[in-house]
Amino acid sequence: ILIASIYYFGVIKPKDILPNRCLFSPEIECLAYSLSSADNAFRLKLKNSVGDMITVTSIDLNNEGSTSLACTKPSNPANWVHQSPEEFVFTNCDLDGAGLSPGKTAKLFINLSFYPFKGGSSYVRNVQGEIITKVS
Repeated sequence: ILIASIYYFGVIKPKDILPNRCLFSPEIECLAYSLSSADNAFRLKLKNSVGDMITVTSIDLNNEGSTSLACTKPSNPANWVHQSPEEFVFTNCDLDGAGLSPGKTAKLFINLSFYPFKGGSSYVRNVQGEIITKVS
């Protein structure tokens, strides 16, 4: 009863005690990430582990909850070389509108679509990523 009461009244929020993490498929490796309230930006550094050069056709950022995290999307890289890092910066994010203030934990979802150079644009693949991070 005590644990249920603590959770119900919001004294402890399970999401706020989760460790930071970034999970993707083996094809795309997560190298670094940050969500900053100072410049309202989400930065994500990924590595192409597909085994071939790829072209990204779309990248989308969503957050957990009923309020969407509206951001300006980065440009899609073409000819992303195998094993090289690429930085994606989502700018002008409405962190306040999504209820994300400094110190809060955000659960973000990335949907990335790409096709391998050798396969061509008829062979689009989709990968999803999940990021849990504190707003700085």
